[in-house]
Amino acid sequence: MLKSLKKLKNDKFLREGMILTAAFFIFNASNFFYHFISARKLGPEDYAIVASLFSLVYILSVGSNVIQTTITKFSSTFFARKDFGKIKYLRDRAMNKLFRASFVIFLAYLICSPFIANYLHIELAPVIITGLMLLFILTLPVNRGIMQGMQKFRVLGINLIFEGVVKLILAAIFLYAGFRVNGAVSAVVLGVAAAFLISFDKINAKSKSFDSKEIYKYSYPVLFAMMSLTAMYSLDVVLVKHLLSSADAGFYSAISLLGKIVFFGATAISLVMFSKVSELHTKNKEHKHILNKALSISAAIGLTITVAYYFARDLIVNIIFGSQYASISPLIWIFGLFMTFLSLSYLITLYNLSIGRKSFVYLLGIFNLLQIAGIYLLANSIQGVIYFLCAFSIILFMVLFFFDKK
Repeated sequence: MLKSLKKLKNDKFLREGMILTAAFFIFNASNFFYHFISARKLGPEDYAIVASLFSLVYILSVGSNVIQTTITKFSSTFFARKDFGKIKYLRDRAMNKLFRASFVIFLAYLICSPFIANYLHIELAPVIITGLMLLFILTLPVNRGIMQGMQKFRVLGINLIFEGVVKLILAAIFLYAGFRVNGAVSAVVLGVAAAFLISFDKINAKSKSFDSKEIYKYSYPVLFAMMSLTAMYSLDVVLVKHLLSSADAGFYSAISLLGKIVFFGATAISLVMFSKVSELHTKNKEHKHILNKALSISAAIGLTITVAYYFARDLIVNIIFGSQYASISPLIWIFGLFMTFLSLSYLITLYNLSIGRKSFVYLLGIFNLLQIAGIYLLANSIQGVIYFLCAFSIILFMVLFFFDKK
């Protein structure tokens, strides 16, 4: 027993994984209480607006995930070679280009805002406020990717916690002051902006240029993979908001929130896994055991939360959302199962990207089309959508798992 505990203590991957998992736990707890306050203060119909805008943010943040993954990949490679000058050049060049790109994308978003508001059947103001995040969600991942690539997991964890706490505090102030939906989405924007301001970490090296063509070449499959995965846990809320009644969309949004707790809790280990695998791959060392550990940890976290959703479903729903959401309690554990298997697919995808594999990404695109078609065919009820998504995620994981083995 003591030997096993000592072995766990000396396992650097597990130790650093626990640090980031704890940070993600606090970050997700902040998100949880943010949605707790929002759902109770706004009610199902207005909360559905916040949830659908959140899903829009997740979709818009595909670029954010691509940037952080790409920056992490190259900074971890340079870190393995102790080439800190190239890391500094990578950050400065990326930040300069993406700051200008963010402003152009924000202007394009403003033009599209009336169409987005019309599609979601909501007012224009919260859509525009949400768009302000575009000024930060392409630049913040540069700094976080550098932290991740250089394996500064404590600093990265503090940055995530700061974002979550600022968002929660401001949401409580704005909602209780009566700003409702506009206040809820403004808190999110300000939380991201605050995290960006404290994300700059000094790199003690002289900038050293390199050919950046490989970065763009690598980023294309990452973009496709991140778009596909983000759509799998975000697009369902947008489609349900469009296809079902406002009340049903509100109930589904509440279920989705609980599901995302499973997903983000179970995928926290991926940040450590990606950096470690990329470093080992650069050094031509064995790395498959890192994936196996990550899958085991993620499965344990996801299934633990899902089991809690099954045995304490009524209590959880009543505490978080109140009695008006009681009808969703039998469905939350099934959605938790969906998110657990989706998180495992996410890990396998990141593992393959960390070692430069690209041939598998077309599978994700095929499953995106299957997911959209399934929701449109089964969107006559919340139950039909959720049962479909659960089966969908299990099949996706099995396909990616056996593809990786092959």
